[in-house]
Amino acid sequence: MPLPECGHRLEECRMKLVMVTQDFPPIPGGIQTYSAELALRFHRSLSEFAVVAPGVEGAEDWDRSVPYRVIRVGRSSDHVPLTAIPALVRLGREGFDTVFHTQWQTVAATVFARSLGGPTTLHLAAHGRELLLRPLEALPSAQWGFDQLRRRAIHQASKLFPVSRFTAGLLKELGASEANIVTVPNGTDPSRFRPMDVDELKKRHGLSGRPVILSVGRLAPRKGFDTVIEALPRIIDDFPDVCYVLVGDGADRERLEGLVAAKQLADSVRFIGRVDWSELPHWHNVADVFVTPSRHTPPSVEGFGIVFLEANACGKPVIGARTGGIPDAVLDGKTGLLVEADQPNELADALHRLLSDREFALRLGTFGRERVLSSGTWDHVHDTLYHAMNECS
Repeated sequence: MPLPECGHRLEECRMKLVMVTQDFPPIPGGIQTYSAELALRFHRSLSEFAVVAPGVEGAEDWDRSVPYRVIRVGRSSDHVPLTAIPALVRLGREGFDTVFHTQWQTVAATVFARSLGGPTTLHLAAHGRELLLRPLEALPSAQWGFDQLRRRAIHQASKLFPVSRFTAGLLKELGASEANIVTVPNGTDPSRFRPMDVDELKKRHGLSGRPVILSVGRLAPRKGFDTVIEALPRIIDDFPDVCYVLVGDGADRERLEGLVAAKQLADSVRFIGRVDWSELPHWHNVADVFVTPSRHTPPSVEGFGIVFLEANACGKPVIGARTGGIPDAVLDGKTGLLVEADQPNELADALHRLLSDREFALRLGTFGRERVLSSGTWDHVHDTLYHAMNECS
């Protein structure tokens, strides 16, 4: 990766950065991916970089596999706002001056550590769900206190980095100054997610020669996978061999399987379950169309949708719903199509269009990969964050 072009030699850029995150590998997830991809790039661009994260199961193996310093604190992500304080104080005494929090919930750790010699400059990412959480709604006074704590955390940040225009809007509703907001959309790794031959994988799962609609993600009601199942009968009328493949697992699997059985779609739907991280690019290449028509069910929202970039990077057209930050991930009519959530007929029309007009689908997928290469990589995300954080930008 090229060094950031900040107008000075790298060694003159004195920022010593620590990332504090509740969500970090080996646990999978969107914020975990965000944190890990950026950690690798900050390690490359900075002379001093460290990560503070919870000590989850399997952490030791992950930490041995990465080239940067990882400090594990406690055994629970919920405790990081407290357990990170001693680590930040120690890092402050080592000369670390800047903290990048991947969620607002851990900001208190920097505020306390600052008074004891910890890093002084604080930056904050924002993804979506954490800005809408109302865990104490049944206790109005307690919820008011929680809301005030969130507002104060946001106002501690020198820079706020929402991942979409939608998330930027949530920050403004919480009183954040527009001058402090730098919207930095998520990215992906096009050297990993790329077009590849998957004939053997298709053959192994009985998908050779069949049109494939793909969804990847946690099986949860918010994802709208049931809307795809509801739309399938209309697709089958013209594409009797079509197969809807779901990669992932979750609490909604039993309900989805029941819906498939009720609609007698067992021959047209495959539940693959959770797959290894290394297998995801192969599954994206199995698809003719990728779809995730997520609902807007606060606090559970789609702040951006990295999976759409992953599918595009593999040259696949995508379909998403006009909810949350998805319109920043999917450029309607250019990299994919946008539909209204909970509208099976509209979704069926979009799927039919992409399955029947292969030239149009190829054009969307090709431009999707070109877009990722030109502006949607984790290198692009890192460079924007680096310049915004560093005075030498």
